[in-house]
Amino acid sequence: MRHALYYACLGEPFDGDEAARIGMVNYAVPEEELDDAVTKLAEKLMSKSPNVLRATKHAIRKVATMDYDQSYDYLAEKGKAIKVGDGEDSYNTGLRQFLDEKSYKPTFEAFKLGTMITDESAK
Repeated sequence: MRHALYYACLGEPFDGDEAARIGMVNYAVPEEELDDAVTKLAEKLMSKSPNVLRATKHAIRKVATMDYDQSYDYLAEKGKAIKVGDGEDSYNTGLRQFLDEKSYKPTFEAFKLGTMITDESAK
């Protein structure tokens, strides 16, 4: 916050490396690598469950202003809401791919979307 205040008050320019150093951006890349870096990041995000990403963003923003008990209750309810509104059944799909199929490694990759088992596909 103090770095942002410093630059906002003084109006001094700064580059991407400085923005990364002070936490205004996550990382900086050389201009010639920018398109590839953006594409790679977008593809990584698109491989994730949209419902889980949305809920994660909401949760991080909301719990920042809550105490422990409030955040625990909020996250418990948010977890229930994700399951109700998740057409991908992300939780069970991820578990199935990790435990049964051994095709998902949580630390290294996202589970494969669109692979939910339905009553029709189980027949």
